[in-house]
Amino acid sequence: MKLHGLAVAAFDHGAAPPGFSDRVFRFNYLRDRLARGLGLAGFAFERDVVPESMTRLRAVAMTAASDLPLLVMDTAPAAVLGALEDPRVRNAETPVVANVGNFHCLAFHLRGGAVAGLFEHHTGELSPERLATYIQRLGSGEITNDEIFDDKGHGALVFDDAAAWPDLLAVTGPRRALMVQSGLEPYLAVPYGDMMLAGNLGLLRAYATHDANVREAVEHRLGPARDAP
Repeated sequence: MKLHGLAVAAFDHGAAPPGFSDRVFRFNYLRDRLARGLGLAGFAFERDVVPESMTRLRAVAMTAASDLPLLVMDTAPAAVLGALEDPRVRNAETPVVANVGNFHCLAFHLRGGAVAGLFEHHTGELSPERLATYIQRLGSGEITNDEIFDDKGHGALVFDDAAAWPDLLAVTGPRRALMVQSGLEPYLAVPYGDMMLAGNLGLLRAYATHDANVREAVEHRLGPARDAP
């Protein structure tokens, strides 16, 4: 098989400078990536532009075959982006889509594909009840950075506090049962019938965003991108 490119996801917390809070550093990074106007695909990088602080992604870039175009991406945004390939999630106008990972829970409130708000917390610090509270406050636009940070999480951002109440709560990730136990009755995203494909499909969408040479082929198979700034 001849490969034309490579896309790899890895969880990368980022290496904060000495003396700087790693939780604040992580959330500053999330804010910066979204400010670039690429939506969730802004968490992906081509080989030569991976930030120095993203040490795991840089390790992938240094060890991957040098003769192939390469895209690397953080796992949680890749999974959320891929969850949008599920028709029910894709057709929602203002969904909250969450990836409940082994160590981090990252949830986005979307409006027409753009990010209206988000929060990131440590999964191990969350009970189902606490997760439900934060999801509801994210959906209402009332969530604050301080309440998440003071609860040992990374933080929260609200870009659009006028976004409509979520018309769907979708979840993916290995610890999605935490959301199921929350009482919020989430929809378990199954893009192309397989939750395990969410990250792969998110990588493919991000690749098409960053490389115009493959965009037409990807959209021919998957349709136009839903994640639009």
